[in-house]
Amino acid sequence: MLGEFKDPCARHGVSQSVGRTGAYHENGVAECVWPSLKREFVDRFRFDSRTFAGRGVTGWINRYNAVR
Repeated sequence: MLGEFKDPCARHGVSQSVGRTGAYHENGVAECVWPSLKREFVDRFRFDSRTFAGRGVTGWINRYNAVR
């Protein structure tokens, strides 16, 4: 199972990083997205289905990546 992730990373020149416990700075950029998603999008809307919610979240993430 480990090879399922490790091998493609090696093929594409991606170096894996595993920090020690409590090394929050390594994940800081990724972790700041979740509160923004919740505050700016999820808390403001209600969705009729998981499909609509997924589409909305995908759209928000695409906009977040393009604008910020």
